[in-house]
Amino acid sequence: MAGRSGYRLIGSFDRYQGTSAEALAVLGYRIVPTLAVGRVLEVTELAVLPEARGEGHRAALLRWAQTEAARQGCEVIQLELGLLSDSLDDTDLYRSLGWELSGKYYAKELRPAC
Repeated sequence: MAGRSGYRLIGSFDRYQGTSAEALAVLGYRIVPTLAVGRVLEVTELAVLPEARGEGHRAALLRWAQTEAARQGCEVIQLELGLLSDSLDDTDLYRSLGWELSGKYYAKELRPAC
């Protein structure tokens, strides 16, 4: 459910255990309007279970997100690498799917340090 923030999840389900499916990978995204480029589909999370890595789930979810961005009338789709687990290990994957590194990402943690 999107809720007020518009945040959504899509999963990759490939194996079944009994009557329930187990998500092997998930992609979190939202669509935001921007002044600079118009509507943007932002991929904010992309995670794959360790035992499912190398099976093509990440690429399949990114292809789905690209199709969804076009369907939603987005001009741009972007990946927030700073938030994605194992994102730096997949540079070759992103490039093979036509993604380009663009800009820089700054972040500041607002919760108190432990």
